[in-house]
Amino acid sequence: MLPTLGVPEDEQFNKLAKQHDDLAQDPEKNAEALKAVEDAMNDRVRELADKAADDRQKAAEPQRELMREYPMCGVDPSPAIPRDAEFAELSGKRDALLTDPEKNADEIRDVEEAMHDRANELAARDKRRRRPSAHLKPKAADMSMIEDDEVAELPDEDGGLPDQPLKREAQETPCLAGTDMKDPYYEQLEALRDALIAEDPDKNAPAIRCVEEQMKDRAEQLKDDDEKAAAEQARQKDALLEQMPFLPSEINGIPIEELPLKDDEPFAALAEEHARLAQDPEANEEALKDVEEQMKDRAKELADQAAEEEKALRDALPFVDVGKTPLRELDLDSDPEFAKLHAAYDELAKDPETANGPEAKRLEKAMNDLAQLIAFDEAAAKHRDAIKDADLHEEFPFLPDEPVDGITLRDAGVMEDPEFRALANQLEDLKKEDPVKNAPKIKGLEDKLKDRAEELAKDVKDATDEAKEKYPFLPKRVDDVLLGNLPPRHR
Repeated sequence: MLPTLGVPEDEQFNKLAKQHDDLAQDPEKNAEALKAVEDAMNDRVRELADKAADDRQKAAEPQRELMREYPMCGVDPSPAIPRDAEFAELSGKRDALLTDPEKNADEIRDVEEAMHDRANELAARDKRRRRPSAHLKPKAADMSMIEDDEVAELPDEDGGLPDQPLKREAQETPCLAGTDMKDPYYEQLEALRDALIAEDPDKNAPAIRCVEEQMKDRAEQLKDDDEKAAAEQARQKDALLEQMPFLPSEINGIPIEELPLKDDEPFAALAEEHARLAQDPEANEEALKDVEEQMKDRAKELADQAAEEEKALRDALPFVDVGKTPLRELDLDSDPEFAKLHAAYDELAKDPETANGPEAKRLEKAMNDLAQLIAFDEAAAKHRDAIKDADLHEEFPFLPDEPVDGITLRDAGVMEDPEFRALANQLEDLKKEDPVKNAPKIKGLEDKLKDRAEELAKDVKDATDEAKEKYPFLPKRVDDVLLGNLPPRHR
């Protein structure tokens, strides 16, 4: 089967693959059965990708619990917090002081500042140990959108409690960059703050202040991350247009970087031919122009397909409003809950009497609400990926964005590779010690990191190519994950 790919380790996929191999002995006779099995294999690959996403979400839950329990610790609390004796002592002091929050307001503030400082120390220690480049972001909570957009006035800059009763002012909930999707984590904090105020604003004043400080921190983090993500997306677009200056910046209103150019086999083949001809541009001037025209035409075809698909989806689901997020990127019917709602809706649409009835309207709202959650997750994933890419570029400016053509550093999983991390740790230590004196050693480690990144990228490319060669009907990427990176792949 595919030893470098995790998919063949899945028993269900193996059974389908065996059926496919048997049926492929007589493809003409078994054409319909082959198509059914291929569809089932595609479905199973997507299920595996969805399971991986769920596993990542479950793995992040302990951190979200820490954020809820200790909002003063920031948005990236160390998992060591519950086991840390110093933090536990501070937490005990705070609990004791909270028995009389008005009398102990100053002491509570001092202890919470100490807890914040200790949390930062633990987070810094974690970073020294594992040195990850990726920001860990709170996953969107599955909660109803809160209508009330009012927030309480933030405390004074010195961190003290406000002298006057809390004054409520209208303030927009922050949105994710490039979208009009509200940030669910901020909304969760907002709901918690409102509940504390409604319960007893005087008794809950310290807790309210903690939550409001966290709201302020979250808003600032979103702003900083938005700027970082936007800058990285602009850098990647500039790099693409610098590499292929003959392409337009957008087609049919779709930014060129949003088209799946490098994952499209016809375009990728043309790009390889272009790179070969470009080794002698003078001798191959006419051939280069011809290939460039073909690449422009193929990009236009992809943009046309995307526009047609988007229009068809908008026409079919006019009640779904996900703002700026393209519906075609959400693959809504692959979500089991959405597919169930959609099937029920289609059934009602067959009868004119029920097509526009109350049950149909209820299903429309349910589908719209769910689509908005899915759209936020999609936008948040892109946002996180842009920040990861920015961090990698900032930390390793000497590495190419694509160690192997079509495989990014993130695709290669460099920061999940123990060998790469060990080399990166050595490099960081040498730079801290004496960058001038250690310059030769630094250069040597940078070369080793380049080589390792290329090895990892080549592994992913080989696994993906192997899967595509054996199963050409499988997509090259599922939810932006290369086929060669699908679970349960083990390096």
